[in-house]
Amino acid sequence: MLDQLVKKQKVIIYIIAIAFILSIGAGGIFGGEKIIQALGGNYLGKVNGTKITPQQYNLKIQEIKERYEAQG
Repeated sequence: MLDQLVKKQKVIIYIIAIAFILSIGAGGIFGGEKIIQALGGNYLGKVNGTKITPQQYNLKIQEIKERYEAQG
């Protein structure tokens, strides 16, 4: 079994490389955020049953940063 894998190693590497390049291209064309929205909707997760959007998450992170900066 390992002998077959070694013999087909180049083919496997080429397939993985092509898949990687295509995924990078798709991310560049469609944008990472748009892909996430298409796959899972426009929220990052749930907290106590409440959906959290990327905007809510970023706003909360900004608030926390400002609070720490104000404390010194």
